[in-house]
Order: sequence, then structure tokens, then C-alpha cells
Amino acid sequence: MFKQAGQGLHFFKTQIGPVGLAWTPRGVSRLEIGRATSDETLAALTERAPGLAVARPVPASVRALATRLKAHLGGKSDPLTDIPVDLRGTYLKARLLHDEGYVRNAEHARGLAHLQQVDKKLGRVIKRVGPYAAVPDKPQPPYDTLVRACGLSNAKVEYVRDLAARVADGRLNLKRLRHLDDDGVVAALTEVRGIGVWSAHMHMIFHLGRLDVLPTGDLGVCAGAARLYGFKENTTPSQLTELAEKWRPYRSMGSWYLWRALDGGGL
Repeated sequence: MFKQAGQGLHFFKTQIGPVGLAWTPRGVSRLEIGRATSDETLAALTERAPGLAVARPVPASVRALATRLKAHLGGKSDPLTDIPVDLRGTYLKARLLHDEGYVRNAEHARGLAHLQQVDKKLGRVIKRVGPYAAVPDKPQPPYDTLVRACGLSNAKVEYVRDLAARVADGRLNLKRLRHLDDDGVVAALTEVRGIGVWSAHMHMIFHLGRLDVLPTGDLGVCAGAARLYGFKENTTPSQLTELAEKWRPYRSMGSWYLWRALDGGGL
């Protein structure tokens, strides 16, 4: 569809406001929705798609896609599943993570800063022992004293001890997780005290880099979906599951866009 269209940016108005899209010969690489003005849309898209310029004239394939998007955002059902996408360079954090599960770069630093802001106890832990502090195989005092002083409750200290013990004795093989299917990963991780389905979903998205995970228990995703689809209250897990069927096989991507929408006001 876009092989002959080169690459560029295109902006157009819809019933829900201005929309901008970026494309390459591989397909659509960025879609900017939800900004209040055309100028904000342009600024956000050019930041996310550096090096691309507004196309004049607009290629026929891009005009056709814009027409379909206008109709879809105006209420006409269109799955859009035939539209090719170019996922290279995506901002999904899973694509930035190393096999070890973290990266020491600006994106990760921003994530740590956000976590420290929203969770004061975690902030104290990071300040005291650093973001990559190793957990000993058999945590003993003064380790317990240290983490309690950082603000962890007795229960959370026990969770850390259980996780460390399972990794040490082989009951939980972290390297093996990436060879399991999604249900297998959830089952393995939730055997650990204190780790639930939400934590398993976060591990699959941000550490294993899986692109089709839907964290139905995440309040941010539920709030973002409610905002995007016009619900008065956060979507329920069943509502979110139904809405996200159209996102397969990129439900992790859809979730990330909903998080970004809450943070920055646009998609």
C-alpha cells in the first residue's frame, strides 16, 4: 500500500479533532490522536517521527487511508486490519529492554523518576540501594533491617525472601520464562508470594517484550480506555477485553498508548 508513497507526514481534521499520521514504505509508523489543536498535533508527531516532513502532494494511498480514518472516527465501523504498520523505532519500552530486563538510558531514567514520584517508599529504596541492587540468595540481617528502613512492610520483606529463595533453588527459572507461553509465565510467576497477575503482565510487557499482552487489572489502562471510548467510569476487565479484541496481536502496544494518553493528553 505504501511502497510507492515514500515517507512523510499528513494531517487532517476529524469529528474528534485533528489527526496526524506518519508513514514509511513499510506502513504507518505513527498516529497522533487526541491533541486539542493542529499545532499541538504537528509538534507531537514531528517529535515522535523526526526527519519526516509534511508531504505535498499527499500520495493517493495516504489520502485513501485518511478518508477511512475519518469515517471510522466518525462512527463507521472499519477494522483497519489490512493497513500495514512499521513498528521499527517504536517507543514501546519492551523494545528498549535488554535480555536482563532493563536499560540504562534516558527512557529508563524517566521511568525510574516516575516510579519514585508515585511511590515514595520505592523512591527511598532506590535512593538507598540503587535501582539495580542484587537480592542475596538467602537474605539475612542486616538485609531485612535495611529494606525495612527503606519503608518495606514485613509482608513485602517476606515476598522478597520468597522470590530470592525460589530463584536460588531453581523453582523459578527466570531465563526459562521467555520460552513459556503467556499462561505459563503467569502461572510460574504467581507461584511467588506477593506476585499477582498484574505483576506477571508487567513482566511480560516490559521485560519479555511481548506485544500482545492485555493488563486488564491495570487502573491506568482501564482509565485510558474509558477516556478514549467515552465511558463515564473506568472500563471493567470484561469491557476492556472486548474493546481490545481489535488490537490483536498488538494489545501491549494499545495498552502503552493508553498509558501515554493519560500522561500527555494525546495518543
